[in-house]
Amino acid sequence: MKQKLKGWKLPIVAVAALLFALISIATRKPLKSHPPVEVPPTSTYSATIAGIGLIEPKSELISVATEMGGVIREVYVKVGQSVKEGQPLFSLDQRDIDAQIITLKAAVNAAKANADNLTSQYESIKSLPEGAISKEEFKRRKFASESAEAQLIQAKAQLQHAVTTKARMTILAPISGQILSVNARPGEYASLVQAEPLIRMGDTHTLHVRVEIDEYNASRISATSTATGTIRGESKTSISLELVRIEPYVKPKQNLITSGQRVDTRVVQLIYRMVNPPKTALVGQQVDVFINQGQK
Repeated sequence: MKQKLKGWKLPIVAVAALLFALISIATRKPLKSHPPVEVPPTSTYSATIAGIGLIEPKSELISVATEMGGVIREVYVKVGQSVKEGQPLFSLDQRDIDAQIITLKAAVNAAKANADNLTSQYESIKSLPEGAISKEEFKRRKFASESAEAQLIQAKAQLQHAVTTKARMTILAPISGQILSVNARPGEYASLVQAEPLIRMGDTHTLHVRVEIDEYNASRISATSTATGTIRGESKTSISLELVRIEPYVKPKQNLITSGQRVDTRVVQLIYRMVNPPKTALVGQQVDVFINQGQK
């Protein structure tokens, strides 16, 4: 009898667990539906071509690099700072080139003194009557003077090269604009090939949106087509866009919306100017763009 009861323990426990699960499901309160935190943007056009864009400066994004490798000695700018064209951004260690310039200046002075001396000797025999000095001596002094002049020119060229190299070790702003990111720090080595640009900058007085449109929709867009854009996270604010140009080169899609999206899709890039963008607009933000397909 005890053995029969032991055999029924497992089925009894299973039935009890099943009943508990059924009762829990039956008595569970339905989950409340919550509205989305941000309403997805929608188009106001009857026929729309949609695309994803990125905000960029009018000048496009400029990745400032160094012309030669070296240890960064000083950084003169900060993120968000406005700079003028030709303003120093950062400089490399120049102690070695400064020593070379001092040495080369001394070499120029020595070469000039030697050239003046040999030229003076040559000029002094040029006025002598014919036959007063041998032809060999005349040629020797002439060639010595010309050689000294050539050495002086060479020394000046080496000095100028060193001065130019020193100037290249101070990186200047290529345009007037705003500093968007700084990845240069004193003491770090700046190489010709960097994983991250040392400095990013651009002309942010006017913001553009670079939009990618599927190549199948390229023929449906004209220069007169109006467009609006909505910055991600600000779906209630619609921004008017003016077409600046259509890039003539079709390239593989870069702005992937989802991880499973096809990467072999080819797109046409359109550049739009943001009309009265909000102060919160930042370079690099994504923008949902709607182009009016019905207007030609």
